[in-house]
Amino acid sequence: MSLIEVSAAGLPAAIVIRVVTIAATIALARRTGACRQAALGGSIVASAVTVTAAMRVIASGRPVDGVLVRHEASGIVLGYSVTPLSAWFLIPTWGCGGELTARTEYTATAFSKPR
Repeated sequence: MSLIEVSAAGLPAAIVIRVVTIAATIALARRTGACRQAALGGSIVASAVTVTAAMRVIASGRPVDGVLVRHEASGIVLGYSVTPLSAWFLIPTWGCGGELTARTEYTATAFSKPR
């Protein structure tokens, strides 16, 4: 199965990839090299699937809706919707030529520490 075929499933596929990555990372916790490779590889594949799904929504101009979980007895439904506007927020901006300077790192660290 190619990345394009997986990306056609969109966000549910990315969620499954993330869950499998978490399970693999926990299973490989004692082997640090393999653990890092599993975590990085899973993150890259899940991000690629998410970006591909977002680009499809942006290119088509049509929202994509879906159901993740449905519980018939209680009537609870957990769904998602990706509109062309929200798809822009699924695309990471770190690859757009931004520089990480000492000031950027300080600002990010200063605002991420618990108070």
